[in-house]
Amino acid sequence: PSGSPNVVRAFLADAPFPPASFDAIFSIETLEHIPNVLETFRDLQRLLRSGGTLLVQTRRLEDLEYRAQGAKWFYLKDPSTHTSIYSERAFREIARRCGFRSVSFRGTKFARFQR
Repeated sequence: PSGSPNVVRAFLADAPFPPASFDAIFSIETLEHIPNVLETFRDLQRLLRSGGTLLVQTRRLEDLEYRAQGAKWFYLKDPSTHTSIYSERAFREIARRCGFRSVSFRGTKFARFQR
């Protein structure tokens, strides 16, 4: 319908959008599979408009299952699948290095990056 927001579903590598194309980007259970973390976050930051939001859903090291299971946690069992496991501290450093204004957290699965 007229006036509805545009939604684009695409792989980042296949998404040739100009800088500042989006108000919001959602990444759901994908970033833990990507080995080139900083490059990916820089690309995502570049695609956001000023004041835009990147909402990330991925499990973090603060997860209660990780605290209980340690090295037996399923996220760590196959390093070829989950190549990047994040913590709040890591996300704060990524935000700083990639030009995000701030990052906040909700639970152990969600992180919100502000441009």
